[in-house]
Amino acid sequence: MGKYILKKIIYFFITMFIIITATFFMMNCMPGDATQADTKVLPAAVVENLKARWGLDKPVFERYLIYLGNLLQGQFGESYKTPGMTANQVIAERFPASLQLGLQAVAVGLIIGLILGILAARSSASLSPALSLRHSCSDLREEVSFRSSAGLPKARTSRMSSDTHSCRPCLPQSAESLRIHAICAPPCWM
Repeated sequence: MGKYILKKIIYFFITMFIIITATFFMMNCMPGDATQADTKVLPAAVVENLKARWGLDKPVFERYLIYLGNLLQGQFGESYKTPGMTANQVIAERFPASLQLGLQAVAVGLIIGLILGILAARSSASLSPALSLRHSCSDLREEVSFRSSAGLPKARTSRMSSDTHSCRPCLPQSAESLRIHAICAPPCWM
């Protein structure tokens, strides 16, 4: 069990590294940069100052290493949309509302899921078993039809039994019986 958990933790970090790396390089492949995000036309001197301040004047690989280092320290940098605030401050300001919304969604989903699950379990006339058997009979008929038209050996029928009843799956013996048995025999639970 310990090896399994360790393996999953290692896979988590590998996956996160791949996602972080892919996100960084995809963002750098997009045309333009953060200085061109607004519709305002900035003077060239201001653009150069912003690029130097945000590190956008450095090579991509160097920016990537800085980015990874800052992520490991929990520093997400300065927010482009809200000047004067760091991304950490923006996240801290907006996280409580996101957490509340997420918890409410989980609570509503849990309540609805429990109610529907209890109703389905208590319902003796549930459609689920009937639909699943009829679907499987349909699949078996299609397989037998395919086998007979392709010249493959016919599938054999088998008899499944339990303590209270027995059911015969819908596997016709020949193509003629396939035409005769267009629909399955009534299911054994009816």
